[in-house]
Amino acid sequence: MALKNQIQASSVYRALGIIGDRTTLIILEYAFVGVKRFGEWQASMATARSTLSNRLQHLLKNGLMHRTRYHDRPRRYEYHLTRMGRELYPCALMGWCWEERWHRHRIAHPRSLYHQSCGQLMQPLMVCSHCGGELSAYDVRYKDGPGAGYESRCAPQRTRRSKEIGADLYTMCDILGDRWAALILAMAFFRIRRFDEMRKQQKIATNILTDRIKRLVKSDLLARRQYQTRPPRHEYVLTATGIDLYPSIIAMLQWGDRWLAAPGKAPLLLTHTPCKRRLRARVVCSECLTTLRPHEVKFQRP
Repeated sequence: MALKNQIQASSVYRALGIIGDRTTLIILEYAFVGVKRFGEWQASMATARSTLSNRLQHLLKNGLMHRTRYHDRPRRYEYHLTRMGRELYPCALMGWCWEERWHRHRIAHPRSLYHQSCGQLMQPLMVCSHCGGELSAYDVRYKDGPGAGYESRCAPQRTRRSKEIGADLYTMCDILGDRWAALILAMAFFRIRRFDEMRKQQKIATNILTDRIKRLVKSDLLARRQYQTRPPRHEYVLTATGIDLYPSIIAMLQWGDRWLAAPGKAPLLLTHTPCKRRLRARVVCSECLTTLRPHEVKFQRP
């Protein structure tokens, strides 16, 4: 039985504890296209200097970046992604695909991707590493893994109130940058769709859960569906827009399994039903079907 401050073990929850912040996600996006210096981030992002400094320190502390000095007087540093940080690249690519598919473009949203290895414009695809089939939420089964159980809840993140209450969840950074909203979507993929079930599993405060569900419905990621008439009861199911977030959730889950779970202790095991093998997803080029790596992909902006 779970204690008061414990929740069900989840690699997605652990990942969101590190990257579930909008500014952190934008910093990572710029890092994937080659930004390394504080001034470059500051010139590109509408964020306070103190906030940017805080998030970079957070990434250093959690092992996603390391820094090297490039100037002595005054001291200046470059921030480089570690292997742990680079392995979030599939999540970034699938986020770009989702925004492109649903026309949720940000300012300077890249309109196309060029794969240098094959010399073609392409779309990233998430496929099963065993059979090569494109991944669909309808083709994956799940069960408890060796790391299933309960764990201590993370301390709540400090976020600006303007992002906390009332804002739409429009872009991928808005969605994954709101830890509770992203966690609710992840639960919906694993058929936890009712208010009381969500609140019980992840110990979400009633007011926060109510607010996030309203925002997810307003943003066309969840739809409210009645499942009982007397008394009336509703559940929250994924829309087509929400279902299309599945590759991003899987990328985050796999990253959490690799970097935030003990070896061989994944909380959840997924099976790709077409090939009946344990799911190990990878993101490939639509044209040559090779795995995509940050230094091989060029983002072309409008």
